[in-house]
Amino acid sequence: MRLHSGPEAFGGRSSLGREYSRLVTQAAQAADRSQGFYLWGAYNHRGFWTNIYLGQAGFGKTAHLQERIRKELSSERCALWRLVLGEKELMGVRAQHHGSRFVRNWLRSFQKAGATYIIWVADPELSNRDVQNIESDLIELLNPSANFKRPVPPTSLQQHTHMVVGHFRRLIHSERERRYHIGHLAVSTG
Repeated sequence: MRLHSGPEAFGGRSSLGREYSRLVTQAAQAADRSQGFYLWGAYNHRGFWTNIYLGQAGFGKTAHLQERIRKELSSERCALWRLVLGEKELMGVRAQHHGSRFVRNWLRSFQKAGATYIIWVADPELSNRDVQNIESDLIELLNPSANFKRPVPPTSLQQHTHMVVGHFRRLIHSERERRYHIGHLAVSTG
């Protein structure tokens, strides 16, 4: 994809917008079509991992990881552009395309700027209640910087949370040497 700073890069109807949508769909196909958890993150210059955003897929319109990740990358493309353009310039693009709509969405998306990886753990056996409780545990444990919503986790740590953290940790360590490349990894517990 060629770098382009014009407003047409944000529209889905432009050639650049269609190209971005195609790349997002292609990248998301690597994710499982089951519920689970995903983590946006990046390695710093010393190779240490930073948790940026934790999400879950388990119920609702985006009940599986593949669709959730695809929708998030599609709707929050301004997070990727935040590395190239300033926040003020991007908000001008938003206003040009959307008027006064989506201000909060774009500001939230900016918090994901700098992420170079999205990793996920799929678990088709989890119930919706388990997904929500484990997500609460993970947000409290991992403290991702872009998660503004911080649901109070159950009083005791969910047993399954240890497994998810272990999978995330193995994925993070396995990619440490390639830390400057944008990429994706997956692990399935099924």
